[in-house]
Amino acid sequence: MILANDPRSAGRLDFDHLQDKLILYRFRDTSLLQEALTHSSFANENPGSGSDNERLEFLGDSILSAVISKQLYLRLEQLPEGRMTRIRSLTVRSESLSAIAEQLLLPEFLRLGQGEEKTLGRLKRSNAEDAMEALIGAVFLDGGWEAAETFVLRLFEDTLDRAIGGEIVYDYKSRLYEYLQMREVSPDVQFVLLAAEGPAHERQFTFAVQYKGILYPSATASSKKSAEQEAARIFLESVEAQDKEGFVTRA
Repeated sequence: MILANDPRSAGRLDFDHLQDKLILYRFRDTSLLQEALTHSSFANENPGSGSDNERLEFLGDSILSAVISKQLYLRLEQLPEGRMTRIRSLTVRSESLSAIAEQLLLPEFLRLGQGEEKTLGRLKRSNAEDAMEALIGAVFLDGGWEAAETFVLRLFEDTLDRAIGGEIVYDYKSRLYEYLQMREVSPDVQFVLLAAEGPAHERQFTFAVQYKGILYPSATASSKKSAEQEAARIFLESVEAQDKEGFVTRA
């Protein structure tokens, strides 16, 4: 909701308010900020209005991952790679990105096309996530690594601390079904038990996701539930990466 005395009520983006009061970073090149807030629908409907934020989103995703990875490496010297990967995934998951974007009011500042606006694009979590990653990419291009690292840590440090402390639990299995059901009415997916090995008190279970007859990389854990969750995480990382490249067919 935009209030009468809100600087956005004038019907234009107030970049001063956004930079000084919300994101707390002042751009030297505000065209990068504008690009970070430009949805592809706006760019498509308004030729000559500048680039959309998809390339910045790609860059920001990598910068965010690098900053969090560096922190985990420095702070958790004895933690194995697999555990660090899971903590990083919890820290940069879509829910974290969209929540922080909404705290910064980024959806209100997005430049959306008319069609996207009519379909409540400002309320779509995916648009908030993309804008957050694009903003990180824009800060990196504008101010370099140090500025981007400072920006990311200020916004994500609390989430990182909670992920390290085990306070964030992510249900990858539910996310898997949600992801596929957005694309298909009845997705052909199942969790396949590949092995159950070891003595009863040290049992290890290996599961893999089978989707449309294709068996994806497996995961092993000390409980069936944990193995399924890890297999779901591996599957999601694979198909979401393919989806961004346009390889996943929507039914």
